[in-house]
Amino acid sequence: MKELLNHSFEFGKLHLTFGSLVLFTISLVISWIVVKLMTKLLYKALNSRNVDSGKAYAITRIVKYVLYIIFLAISLQFLHLKLQGLLLGASALLIGVGIGLQQIFYDLFAGLLMLFERKVQVGDYVDIDGMVGRVDKIDMRTSVVRSMDNISVIVPNSKLISENVINWSHNRGLARFSIMVGVQYGSDTEKVRDVLIECAGNIEKILNKPAPTVQFKSFGDSTLNFKLLFWSRHFKEIETIKSELHFAVDSAFRANNIVIAFPQMDVHLKRDY
Repeated sequence: MKELLNHSFEFGKLHLTFGSLVLFTISLVISWIVVKLMTKLLYKALNSRNVDSGKAYAITRIVKYVLYIIFLAISLQFLHLKLQGLLLGASALLIGVGIGLQQIFYDLFAGLLMLFERKVQVGDYVDIDGMVGRVDKIDMRTSVVRSMDNISVIVPNSKLISENVINWSHNRGLARFSIMVGVQYGSDTEKVRDVLIECAGNIEKILNKPAPTVQFKSFGDSTLNFKLLFWSRHFKEIETIKSELHFAVDSAFRANNIVIAFPQMDVHLKRDY
């Protein structure tokens, strides 16, 4: 057994023994278990002190990465490696690899930046390119966003910090939304405004304060264009709320003889006699 543990391997200038490899492997396994337990206890401790879930997740992740680096450095000691030389060699390798993997490193840096800045946190509702969803997980390179259709979408972290991302959770609990309506020329514009405000007031999840408002936006080619603006706290259900509002507007317009316009074209035929 002793001879087996002392059996050596050579990889270029690197001299290793079977025993050092066993100790290195055991150290990695123990490190993984310890980090898992420590971060789990830390997360529970933060939650017990009523720390915001997004903040608790960010702190736990940062501590987890730091612990992994520390334990990896300790584990490497069993291989009797000189860390200074290893770091110099690794830095040269990373420069070469980094040229070809710039986007991956950018995503890794973005992941760390998100955990420190916490502009986007776990539990936030975000709008990315028209897709609204809840941030379920933030890893080093990618994040998992669960859409309203309960579909998990893998999003590169760089997309969440370099592009225009709407974070509904930063809106202090309420935000303003709108729908557009076009009616035919000749309609009573004041009546249109009153009916739209009444429709919004009848939807339970639309706030009365701030009150809904209507803007007369423009004279279109075939329509008089109005914009109904309203406030709500129910970001997750906003598409359903807009749908209910569309139904209510259509029904109210029919009852009040207001015609929703559609594009029309007059064709004049010229006849030669």
